[in-house]
Amino acid sequence: MNSPDTSSTDLVRPRTPSLLFDEAWYLARYPDAAASEHDPLSYYLDVGDAAGHFPHPLFDADFYSEQHPDLAREGGARLRHYVDVGEKSGSWPSRFFDPRFYREQNPNLEGYPGTLLDHFHRFGAAELRAPNPLFDPSQYCDQRAHSDEALSHPLLDYLGYGDGAGLAPHPLFDPTHYGAQHPGLPEKGGARLAHYLAAGEESRSDPHPLFRAHFYVERCDHFAGSGDPPLVHYLKRGEAQGCFPNPLFDPVFYLDANPDLKGIDSLLAHYAAFGSHEGRSPNACFSPDFYFAQVRDPAVTKRDVLLHYLDGGEREGLLPHPLFDPEYYSEQGPDLEGSGGSLLGHYLQFGHGVEMSPHPLFQPAYYTSQLTSVPAPGKNLLIHYLEGGASQSLKPNPLFDPTHYRTRADTAGSVPLEHYATWGGKAGVCPSALFDAAWVTAQMPSRARKRMGPLDYYLRMGGALEKGPHPLFSPSWFAAQYPEVEASALDPLSHFVEIGAAKGFDPHPLFNSSWYRDFYADRFDDDSPAIFHYLQQGHALGLAPNPLFDPVFYEKHPEVRLRQGETALAHFCRVGMEAGPRPSPVYSFCLQFFRDRCKARRARSANPAAGYLAEDYSSMTSPESEIAIDLPATYRPDVSIIIPVFGQVVYTLACLRSISRAENRAQYEVILVDDHSPADQFKVFSQIENLRVFRNPEQLGFLHTSNRGAREARAKDLIFLNNDTLVTDKWIDRLIETREAFPNAGLIGSKLVFPDGRLQEAGSVVFRDGSALNYGYGEDPANPLYAFARKVDYVSAASVLISAKTFQELDGFDERFAPAFYEDTDLAFRIREAGMDVVYQPASTVIHFGGATHGRSTDAPLKSYQVLNEKKFLRRWKTKLERHPMPRSKPRQAASRLNGPRALVIDATMLTPDQDSGSLRMLNLMRVLQGLGFAVTFMPSDLVQNEGYVERLQRMGFQVATSPHVVSSDRFLEEVGTEFELCIVSRPDTAERCLDSVRLLCPNALILYDTVDLHFLRRERELRLTGVASATDSIRTQELWAVGRADSAVTVSAFDRKMLLERVPDASVHVISNIHEVHPAKTPFAERSGIMFIGGFQHTPNVDAVRWFIADVLPTIHNWIPDLRFHIIGLNPPDEIRDEACERVIVEGFIENVDEQFSKRRLSIAPLRYGSGVKGKINL
Repeated sequence: MNSPDTSSTDLVRPRTPSLLFDEAWYLARYPDAAASEHDPLSYYLDVGDAAGHFPHPLFDADFYSEQHPDLAREGGARLRHYVDVGEKSGSWPSRFFDPRFYREQNPNLEGYPGTLLDHFHRFGAAELRAPNPLFDPSQYCDQRAHSDEALSHPLLDYLGYGDGAGLAPHPLFDPTHYGAQHPGLPEKGGARLAHYLAAGEESRSDPHPLFRAHFYVERCDHFAGSGDPPLVHYLKRGEAQGCFPNPLFDPVFYLDANPDLKGIDSLLAHYAAFGSHEGRSPNACFSPDFYFAQVRDPAVTKRDVLLHYLDGGEREGLLPHPLFDPEYYSEQGPDLEGSGGSLLGHYLQFGHGVEMSPHPLFQPAYYTSQLTSVPAPGKNLLIHYLEGGASQSLKPNPLFDPTHYRTRADTAGSVPLEHYATWGGKAGVCPSALFDAAWVTAQMPSRARKRMGPLDYYLRMGGALEKGPHPLFSPSWFAAQYPEVEASALDPLSHFVEIGAAKGFDPHPLFNSSWYRDFYADRFDDDSPAIFHYLQQGHALGLAPNPLFDPVFYEKHPEVRLRQGETALAHFCRVGMEAGPRPSPVYSFCLQFFRDRCKARRARSANPAAGYLAEDYSSMTSPESEIAIDLPATYRPDVSIIIPVFGQVVYTLACLRSISRAENRAQYEVILVDDHSPADQFKVFSQIENLRVFRNPEQLGFLHTSNRGAREARAKDLIFLNNDTLVTDKWIDRLIETREAFPNAGLIGSKLVFPDGRLQEAGSVVFRDGSALNYGYGEDPANPLYAFARKVDYVSAASVLISAKTFQELDGFDERFAPAFYEDTDLAFRIREAGMDVVYQPASTVIHFGGATHGRSTDAPLKSYQVLNEKKFLRRWKTKLERHPMPRSKPRQAASRLNGPRALVIDATMLTPDQDSGSLRMLNLMRVLQGLGFAVTFMPSDLVQNEGYVERLQRMGFQVATSPHVVSSDRFLEEVGTEFELCIVSRPDTAERCLDSVRLLCPNALILYDTVDLHFLRRERELRLTGVASATDSIRTQELWAVGRADSAVTVSAFDRKMLLERVPDASVHVISNIHEVHPAKTPFAERSGIMFIGGFQHTPNVDAVRWFIADVLPTIHNWIPDLRFHIIGLNPPDEIRDEACERVIVEGFIENVDEQFSKRRLSIAPLRYGSGVKGKINL
């Protein structure tokens, strides 16, 4: 090597910063300099520079020449250039010191007399100032704890030791990771860092697993032309501008989620160094703890989770977040170009912007529809939901109701949807009222059960589950009933929740929404859909889901065992439908009327029996053949049945079918007036034989439609009948027969019963303010209070009888009440104004579904006329109404006020007027009292019912007090005794049991004791004749006591009256003999034959009379008339009478209608040898 030129050294030395020449380092690095006789700086200037020596570990002459190739490579020219010009122009003295960066990071060095490199070397390094964007002194020193060398000059320590020891210069520069991409680079001296920094803008290698260069460059619009390596650009500008360094790190989210990090150099660096280990989320859709719980590789730590997901977790099917499902997301066909190959990255970068769904449980478009303000442009809707929407209880999809879910799971401190996705779904918690997790899980394949919750599965399947999401929601049936479901692009349940429920659609064939809401209108506090009210409250209260299902009745079946929280209807759908328990007591009766011969007619209809018509529920119908509508061909009808109709085809068909099946003697015609229903519905009726069908040219309403039906009628009597009714046997006959007991009746109404067996109306009361009360609403229809005919304020036009003449004279329903409501109430008032009565007849029973066409709520469009017409009615009848009871009066007193003073009749047993004379007399006496204006109540002292006889009295207008509704006679008298003004106690045994109680508990009544006949006199005569008679003295004492105890006594003959007055001189005794109607003979005497005896054989004088007559009298008659026949008529003839039967002695037994016998026979005999009173068999 040549000796240095002393003269050149002298020239350079003054301008050469000695601090940029590290003599010790130089001598150690270059041994030839140490061997020279010249000082190291002179040697460098004269020899070393040209030989390629570096004057300082941080001045790389070759690297500097790359920046300034025109500079001489000797004599320190490059070093002098850097000092004089280069640093100021931004030239780097080495790949590890960036003067511009250093100046920007240390603005306080402005005006520093030396170079920045000099400052860094002398002070900055020890002060842990960074020499370039990718060397973090603090982070490096943390790796070299307790190292003085590192603390005094971290960069030099890294270059001399750290790099070779595998230490990282920066949290975001991993030398090993980078070196793996460039295997030829030395693994020491900072070669790998230098290589990356030297590559500049063109570098596409990843300096760290969390920094994806290609992804960053493609996504960062302002990167081009920067001249910086991608990571440096990110650290300088990109992060601050919200650019992602990889598909899954969102710097904006990270800072928002961690406001304590505001002001730090790099959020990504923080995450790499600390955040991942602390479990902080790199984006809104990555939950480290949730993800880590899925990782099965024990080598993976929590700080590795994001890298694990990026490098393979997504491909393994692991979920980064409870609400991001990569598999589900991939099914939407995302184009992963520019997303770093990550589905989650695609969603965060692109997918959310076009409202792609990250998870089956989150539907962006649906969520957006609930927002009252538009989110900021580019805002991720899932993040919007997690950050604020969830706290506002917004729904992420139609089927997840956070309010409902919170009532079933403790979600404190968590988002309900996340809670459901991580725990609730697999635990079987129901996400909404109409989604049964257990029901759906049972339908899921075993593989699906392990991977997802039931709601996830349901939504991914588009609602296509055979049994639906809940026992009370049938998707296939619902979609078939409501064609708009298919057009909505919603699954059936979502359509119901969002649209159908509010419109009153039925979720299931066995749940009738409109009926439920109308029927239980008083139970609703808001406008919540009927099915949700039922599930949340109704079923627990025993409310019925449709008129044909009685949950209380159903649950009493021994085979019915409900699961926890299960409704009776759900159990019926799940088990009972096939197992066989009846859903209600009237189910079998009602069901037959809802069967249709033609399946094509099974169209959608909001009716309680819709489900029974559905194919899915065909097993519920009777196995018998379909029941035809077989109306009679009648040309001279007694009655015209008028049915106004608007829609409701199935109801109307059921009504017509019940009419055709009900037994009635009366001949009838059926007139159906269609109020302009849709043509396809009207067509059904035109196909029914013998149905007289008329159609309004436009919709006119109930009133005009009814009046038109009356104009078309041919019979002398009209019955107006609603189409949502089912009639029962003899319903027509009983209406017509009412005129026998109430000859002044002008309008007669049926008893209306709900299909579940409860009473709907037993006549109605009109109050002073024009409001009305359906008497007995919801009660037991068999209760004696509601089971007898009586005068009432009005009867509902759902089933009423009126003569055609009367209806015409009154000009029909008054058109001022059109289109409907209060027309029947007004008609009743006009009937009374014309001098006639309005009568309720319970023996004519009609099942009324109620509100089928227009509902019962006054909020319905047509039902609004109910409120309007009530005001019209009040104005018209204000004067009459002043005599009516006030609103909220006691219903029983208000309902009975039209029927006169009350009378009570107590006899020993139920009256059997076709079996004994005493009963016939008492019945006719009661009829006389009724004719005098009394409202008569009859009570047998034994309280025993005899169904046929009770019903006969009730339909004649007599209240009958019997068990089980009357527990005891005393209890009955305690409740109503003060209301009676007349009490008749009949027969001595009855008087002994009841007379004292009547005297005590009926203080306002005149008390009569009816002897019927004198029992003691009959027994005295029996004793004289036969020598045998029971308790003659005791019965005499008993009867005479009753005569004295009563206010007055009644006998059947003057003789009996005389006998009593002889024994009780001070008694008041009157005669009321047998009372009979005259029945003129219809058959000429010459055409008759035979003789007859009539009498009940429980009465011993009758047995004695017949036996004596056959033995002592009949043989003599047969001597005169050999072929004469003797007919014996009466209940329970004993064996000694039956044994006498032969060709000429005919023992007929009991005959219900004896009029025919009297018209056939020439003589009725009464061969009594003892007795008392007046014999009915003679009076007949």
